[in-house]
Amino acid sequence: MLRRFVGDRRGTLMPLFALSVIPIVGFAGAAIDTASYETARARLQAAADATALAANRDSSTRNFASASAFFASQDTGLEQAALDPDAFDTSNGQLTLRATAHFTPKVMSAFGIARDIVLSAQATSVLGQENIEVAMVLDNSGSMAGSKIDSLIEAANSLTDSLFQVASENTSVKVGVVPFSGAVNVGPANATASWMDTQGLSPIHSENFNQAANRFTLFSQMKDTSWAGCVETRPYPLDVNDTAPDVDDPKTLYVPMFAPDEPDDDTHYDDFANDYLDDRGGTCGSNPSGDAQGRTCKYNGATPSTRSSGATNKGPNFWCNSKPIVPLTSTKSTITTAIDGMVAKGYTNIHQGLMWGWRVLSPDAPFTGGAAYSDAKTRKYIVLMTDGENTINGTGNWSKNHSDYSAYGYAIKGRLGTTSGSSSTLEDAMDDRLEEACTNAKAAGITIYTVAFQVSSTSTKDMLVRCATSSSMAYQPSSTSDLVPVFQAIAQQLGALRISQ
Repeated sequence: MLRRFVGDRRGTLMPLFALSVIPIVGFAGAAIDTASYETARARLQAAADATALAANRDSSTRNFASASAFFASQDTGLEQAALDPDAFDTSNGQLTLRATAHFTPKVMSAFGIARDIVLSAQATSVLGQENIEVAMVLDNSGSMAGSKIDSLIEAANSLTDSLFQVASENTSVKVGVVPFSGAVNVGPANATASWMDTQGLSPIHSENFNQAANRFTLFSQMKDTSWAGCVETRPYPLDVNDTAPDVDDPKTLYVPMFAPDEPDDDTHYDDFANDYLDDRGGTCGSNPSGDAQGRTCKYNGATPSTRSSGATNKGPNFWCNSKPIVPLTSTKSTITTAIDGMVAKGYTNIHQGLMWGWRVLSPDAPFTGGAAYSDAKTRKYIVLMTDGENTINGTGNWSKNHSDYSAYGYAIKGRLGTTSGSSSTLEDAMDDRLEEACTNAKAAGITIYTVAFQVSSTSTKDMLVRCATSSSMAYQPSSTSDLVPVFQAIAQQLGALRISQ
């Protein structure tokens, strides 16, 4: 059939077919050349951007010779690619350059209807405008024990290495570390800080006692124990925002965690996870009156039991297991020492981890190391990593406290918006607080990356995607070998200098 069509000499079909091939080939060739042109232009722009950033690292490379050498090392695949010496400018606090290259449309040139095209790309990077502040919020709960915590230490150190490599005379890098488990440790050295409730004035300071009490005083009265550094959440909505602590508004101050000695009830001993004193001890006398758990007299001169309760020790520092926060610092060794010292122990409170990561970046107390939110030269980041969902131990509505003691106090006090003794209900409330905290932190100008490391809960993974600034900033590594590459990918994004145009 085809041979008959091609060999048909009886009419004008063949000449017409031959004529029609020309525009068909022309259109196809034009499409191919257009795609190649866009690719070439993008390659040239990428090479120009990379050169503007590289040449702007420090004053020794901020010259045309250094920039040209770097540009030449970029594999553009273009003809006669070069920087324009007449368009290289380092004035007005910025570096501007222009790159050119030749592009030949391969297909259309074969038809003799196209010539070389000169491509041009301009890039500008700004001097002194790259201040980077990063809070690494890292899960140190008990489920991280073993190979997980080892992988996290390696990954966090790799992120630290990459960030401090970016530091230069024009790029300030500060990093903080927030290890978290069931609570966050602000450091026992801050016991007398102005933002701590040292006078017992906060409305939640005495909520577990029969009368007004100062938790720091109770610690000082006991033998062989002191405050470990963990704090409770502030009353809502202060637990989801960055309101600065103010002594004239006591509810804004931070209250030290002090887990009360729970009742000596031999019949229901297992009901109380944290019974560490004799209710008749101290100055209470042999036949004290009043609620046993709420008595403060028993702490005077008492020595807490050294018994353990599950994975933590009994005592007023119940579930205060994580290492202290490291505020923002430009000293790399301070960060690596803190990372290397992390241990896995306790429950998981992602909400409190996120909030203290935000406070590390804040310009206001407690830590004041962050630049002002309005500082256009500073980028603020939280890298939030967890291996599981929020956890809290509810003990049932029939129990005295409805939960174990936690950073929210006891569930019976309703600090999570519910007095339920159900673990799942309390954990849902923690999730709600986390989501609200993420929204508020992002509204303040903080970029959030999340890493759901071997998390099995679909709802938690979805929540962490929503917490991240964008879905592309939410990672879900499924194995320990994946964790370091994820942190390195984040490092590449955090460490890149900005191109202004």
